[in-house]
Amino acid sequence: MPVLPENGLPTQARWALAALATGSFCVQLDSFALNLVLPVLRADLGGPGGRGVTAWVVSGYLLAAGSLMPVAGRLADLYGRRRMLVLGAVLFGVSAGLCAVAESMTFLVAARVAQGAGGALIMPAGLALLTNACPPGSGRRATGRALGLAGLGTVSGPFVGGALAEAVSWRAAFWLTVPLAAATALCARRASESRDAAAAGRPLDVAGAVTATGALVCLAGRPEHGAVWVRVGGALLLGALFVRAERRAAVPLVDLGRSGIVRTWC
Repeated sequence: MPVLPENGLPTQARWALAALATGSFCVQLDSFALNLVLPVLRADLGGPGGRGVTAWVVSGYLLAAGSLMPVAGRLADLYGRRRMLVLGAVLFGVSAGLCAVAESMTFLVAARVAQGAGGALIMPAGLALLTNACPPGSGRRATGRALGLAGLGTVSGPFVGGALAEAVSWRAAFWLTVPLAAATALCARRASESRDAAAAGRPLDVAGAVTATGALVCLAGRPEHGAVWVRVGGALLLGALFVRAERRAAVPLVDLGRSGIVRTWC
């Protein structure tokens, strides 16, 4: 998808803008294109579990993307925003190709989880890369334009997915995102690398990442996967452990004290 350069931005910022715009459009298009594809997909692949298993094609992706995004943002600060954006785009594109050739529902769900991990890397790394590359005062406008294209992907996704499923196959909805992911990686490669100097040499908050992800997994479980009260209790316990881990971490995923979410913890 062509992205027009932003007037007044330096070349490196233009490439960062192109990478974020294309990547966010790709992620949203893929997410919402499946809304009208799921019935056709379920009829084609079938398998045990019916609607329950098919629902994990969407929820597995969303769970991976949502739970891993804070971790992805920290990895981008530590190891480079451009590097993580390229890695996320490659993972997203390869996983989309694996989804397109899936012959079983289990394989498709696993590929969707990997694709969600790629999407989790694309968004925070792309935003940080663009913000760092823009001159003072111009980052907000450039970010708004990039995320505006993400909204276009959200709106057009169901129509594109339905049209491809009817005219070609549900697999075409996944193949469509492969060149978009490749374009994201290529644009990101042309942008300048950046890191968070304050986080250099400090360890990743593994305890916070594990507890936050575990809490979200508990909440995302379907009723047939365990008693509701057991899952809610597990989510509350892991949530409490997450708060404690964030209060003690040298570089927390979420600075709860500074944000005002939690002022004290016993």
